[in-house]
Amino acid sequence: MKPIRSIKTKLIIRITIAFILLSMVLQAIVFRSFRSLTLESAQDKAKTVAALTRDAITSFMVLGVYDKREVFLDRLKYAYGLKELKILRGANVVRQFGESVTKGQSLSALESEALQMGEQRDNLRERFLAKEVEYALVIPYKADSDQRVRCISCHEAREGELLGAISLVMDLS
Repeated sequence: MKPIRSIKTKLIIRITIAFILLSMVLQAIVFRSFRSLTLESAQDKAKTVAALTRDAITSFMVLGVYDKREVFLDRLKYAYGLKELKILRGANVVRQFGESVTKGQSLSALESEALQMGEQRDNLRERFLAKEVEYALVIPYKADSDQRVRCISCHEAREGELLGAISLVMDLS
């Protein structure tokens, strides 16, 4: 291969390489921004669904139709495309009412941690080879003595004690 001697040719090659590198950097920035925006949207949607579930379950308890919750939960899972939606019982509720009606319900590490700490936990699981992306969110449910809904009037718990949690998993693939 003979060396390039023309300044014009050298300049065109350098400009072409610079444009190619610049376009690669811009594409990487666009892809990162799109991914970030998509994840933020999924997180907001998950928090909304969890809050809706918490409020609806509270209403079911107040109205005395808590045993009908599965119809509502199945409908939410279908309407929002959730992979999982569970209501987890805390230690106080298990002592008072027994284990959950759902048999064989094992807790994930994220759910166990949220129930122990009493704080919201979330996790993004990505499996590149399987091309799966899942967002898991666990929101604790604490006893409240609000004037309209008094959790402590039915539950044997003190103000602020953990009653349980709402756990959901969204498939983002």
